[in-house]
Amino acid sequence: MKKFLKMFGFVGLLAGMLMVAGCGDDAAKAPTGKVVKGPVNGATVSFANSALTATTDANGNYTILVPGAAVTSTGGTYFDLATNTSKTAPTLTAAAGATAITPITTVLNQLSGQAKIDFTAALTKLGITNPLTDSLATVTSSNRVAITLNEILGDAIASGASNTDVNTFAANIATSVNTTVPASESALATAASGAAAGTSISTTSFNTIADAVNELPNNGTLPTGSTGGTGGTGGTGPNF
Repeated sequence: MKKFLKMFGFVGLLAGMLMVAGCGDDAAKAPTGKVVKGPVNGATVSFANSALTATTDANGNYTILVPGAAVTSTGGTYFDLATNTSKTAPTLTAAAGATAITPITTVLNQLSGQAKIDFTAALTKLGITNPLTDSLATVTSSNRVAITLNEILGDAIASGASNTDVNTFAANIATSVNTTVPASESALATAASGAAAGTSISTTSFNTIADAVNELPNNGTLPTGSTGGTGGTGGTGPNF
């Protein structure tokens, strides 16, 4: 009888260990998203119709706690390509189902009607087929112009310009891109400078941003601090 009880206890212990291991696997497989105006560290990500929030890690990653919900990122810091300094990130948003929260998704959320259609068409011409999933955090030979656009839009949003001015700026960029696709980062910066006419948005940083993106290595990531950074495995879990 004692031998049976010992065996029963061992089996129970083994089953418990397997259950704990299984829970760990589930946690490891939790879906993640990314906040990028340059990767944003320490941002609070909130989910529509939920009290849950998540916090981004140094590479902008966070755990998606409410799959399919619209998301808002507030606070945190990012490495600013125009000034080579760490800055407080602007509020960024993305529509339901997004895994990327960027200046581009923020503008898409704000635009409507034909302006949104035209902006989406411009993104496609720059190689962004799904802005809700493309965080543009990894640099390739084919997405440098798109990264430049994302960073310039982020600069405009971070400047404190009104939504009206940001929307006008984005719509003007879309018109320019849909007419002539910029072949380089500097060409996008030139188009953006013209698109800012009639708004309060300063263009002084645009060429600096374009030059900084141009100098980034292929298959590298956008800088996350004064010395840059790569990798990242996911942000923190829920905050209650």
